Amino acid sequence: MTEERMFPQPKEFVKVDKFVVKDSKGFYDRYWNVADNKWTGLLGASMLTKEEADALTLPENGVVVNYDKVIKQ
Repeated sequence: MTEERMFPQPKEFVKVDKFVVKDSKGFYDRYWNVADNKWTGLLGASMLTKEEADALTLPENGVVVNYDKVIKQ
């Protein structure tokens, strides 16, 4: 009997950092949704790679923050 593995060959997984755009002056935490072009909660925020975040024109008071740091607060 041969053993079947989920991944037949060893794979190396690389964690890619994700970023969100946070309103730096809002009365509450709100994040930018690029597709809808509006502020929303964290669940509706656009997850961006570093390259996408660098190419994005930020909305007024918007700052790019690492998603992992946001959820660990």
